[in-house]
Amino acid sequence: MNQFRRQLVSDRFFRRTMSFLAPRKKFWKRVEVAQFVDENSSGYLVQLDNKSIKTPLLNKLHAPNEQIAQIMAQEWYNQDEQINPHSMPVTTICNTTIDNPTGISKEELIDALLEFFHTDTIVCLADDPEKLVEYQEQLWSPIHRWFEDKFKVEVYSSANLFTLSQSDEALETMRAHLHTYNIWQLYGLQTSIDAIKSFILPLAVIYGRITVEEAVRLSRLEINFQTLRWGNVEYAHDIEEQNQKAILSAGLLVHKLAEGLEET
Repeated sequence: MNQFRRQLVSDRFFRRTMSFLAPRKKFWKRVEVAQFVDENSSGYLVQLDNKSIKTPLLNKLHAPNEQIAQIMAQEWYNQDEQINPHSMPVTTICNTTIDNPTGISKEELIDALLEFFHTDTIVCLADDPEKLVEYQEQLWSPIHRWFEDKFKVEVYSSANLFTLSQSDEALETMRAHLHTYNIWQLYGLQTSIDAIKSFILPLAVIYGRITVEEAVRLSRLEINFQTLRWGNVEYAHDIEEQNQKAILSAGLLVHKLAEGLEET
């Protein structure tokens, strides 16, 4: 896809997504999952009163397997009188995977994920105050060491963000690892990475080193430290943290349930 065409598609996706996000009233009574097969694709549709849902680019909204479709259907079933698209993270992941609004290849998507490795939340260190530096060493360093041992790479961390980057060897090792994931898994992982601005922590959850709650807490170490010092904005930080947990969980769930799917 050339750059001009890519921009047109991306703009169209953005406009239709903004329309989807606009306040709307719930208009359906039944939510069902239906299997489909056609000449271009196959999977499981989510239907509202027997009518299929469209993505922002007017493709069939579907999931690659019944498990993901059932979770997506539950998101639609759980809507109140006013539709809240922000409460449907699995639907959002499926929309993006199907539409691929920027027209990127699998290799380009992997490149985008690896960019987070350079500036991962837990490799960007503070140089003061001393207590925060101690917390980062105490809580982040064990995750660095686990990651290095798991993937046989070296993780660089620094308080100097202008010079901070990971080695070419580490990037190529992680690139090869990401290539073992199918496109649905990669978009699930992208959602999780973006939720907490960390490449390392979602992988630590995937491989059982930490929980979702721990990943969010580690990603918010500096925010929580500053909150303890200066006080909390009532409800705001709690809501933000819960949203991060929900989005991180949704991405990792899609990643897990999409395991073993064949590339199309």
